[in-house]
Amino acid sequence: MRLTGQEVATTSQGVWRFGMPRMITGIGTDSRDFIAGHAFLALRGVTFDGHTHAHQVAEQASALIGDINGVASWQTLTDTPQLEVADTLQALGDIASCHRNQLVDTQVIAITGSYGKTTVRSMLAHVLQVLGLEVASTKENFNNLIGVPKTLMAVQPSADVAIIECGISELGEMERLSEIVQPDIAIVTGLTHA
Repeated sequence: MRLTGQEVATTSQGVWRFGMPRMITGIGTDSRDFIAGHAFLALRGVTFDGHTHAHQVAEQASALIGDINGVASWQTLTDTPQLEVADTLQALGDIASCHRNQLVDTQVIAITGSYGKTTVRSMLAHVLQVLGLEVASTKENFNNLIGVPKTLMAVQPSADVAIIECGISELGEMERLSEIVQPDIAIVTGLTHA
């Protein structure tokens, strides 16, 4: 992923504070495996708040991305550019979607269904690699509203094919995933009551 600071702000409808990075080459959401030079995006959940971990990575981060309440707690981190967004989970998907729009030479395949997603994804990736194609695909079971954007942002522009596994746990999530992935091809393995 290579997006300018302006592209990230525009796509996420965010506002930069304390400067704007020229380029963002990756986004991390976990301080435990954060890669220096990437932007840190603080996710908020029922039992966790990534904003509280920004202090651990701020010196290594190209930027911090947080919601209005989280950014308010970063008053001492003025040496690192901060992007204030309305909702960090929404912003994560929007940024991934912006990167997806840059993958003009990559066929993006989305795989979903009530069963068989991982098996079909693994088999398809193997077959396409044997044919000599450069294939990027979902790792493990990173197929939700956090894993799908992370997978998509890791796809290099040189990839011939990106295989993105999409799973849901609540009604409405597939609509959001399809907005993010914008697949050229969709594969539905099978549908049952789940």
